[in-house]
Amino acid sequence: MENNLCLLYCKEQGYMYSGTEISDECHCGDDPYKYGPGNVSDYYNKPDFDCDWECRGDSEQICGGGWSYQCMQQKIDNSKSEVDSNDYVGCFVDTRTRRLLPHQYWLNGNNPPDLENNLCLLYCKEQGYMYFGTQNANQCFCGDDPYQYGPEDVSDYYLGNYDCNKQCCGDSEQICGGGWRLSVYETGYLPLKQGHIQYKLF
Repeated sequence: MENNLCLLYCKEQGYMYSGTEISDECHCGDDPYKYGPGNVSDYYNKPDFDCDWECRGDSEQICGGGWSYQCMQQKIDNSKSEVDSNDYVGCFVDTRTRRLLPHQYWLNGNNPPDLENNLCLLYCKEQGYMYFGTQNANQCFCGDDPYQYGPEDVSDYYLGNYDCNKQCCGDSEQICGGGWRLSVYETGYLPLKQGHIQYKLF
C-alpha cells in the first residue's frame, strides 16, 4: 500500500477523499467531517507525529498511524487526467485463444460504455496489474507481461501504430486499439507487500 494507489482506488470508486492508516490500510469516503464541526477538534488536525507510519509499499511515504488517518491531504480531483504518452508500449495483435493481457474489465457483465484509456488505467492499476490495454473502442484488459510468449514471438504480435486506430467510446480524441488490436500501456504499478483496502469506512 502507498498513498497514490489508495487515491487511485478511491477515485475509481467515485469518492472525494482517500485516507491511509497503519501502513497498509486504505479508506474511502465523501465526508471526513461528518461528525459535525463541534467535534472536529476531536478528530482533525492531530499532530503530524501521530501520522508517522511508513507505507508498506513505499517507505519514503507516510500512511497514517495507529488509529490516525493520513487523509486530509488526499482530496481527490475528479477532473479526468490523461495517460502519459511515455507509458505507451505499442500496438499488438490479440486473439480469442491467446490473450496478451488475460484479465478483462467488465461493468455489470458488459464492456464499459464510456471506456477511455484513463478509466482502463485506473481499473488495472487498482487491481494490481503492471500493464493495461484497450481494444476495439470499448474493451479493457489487464495483465503483467505482454511479452509472455517469448521474445522470438514478439514480431508476430507487435504491429505499427496504424493498426490501432479505433476511437475510444468514452473519448473520441483517444485511440482504444482496433479489431483484435490491443493498445498496450504500462500502469506504473509496482508490486506491493500484502495490504488490504477497506471500502467507504468514513
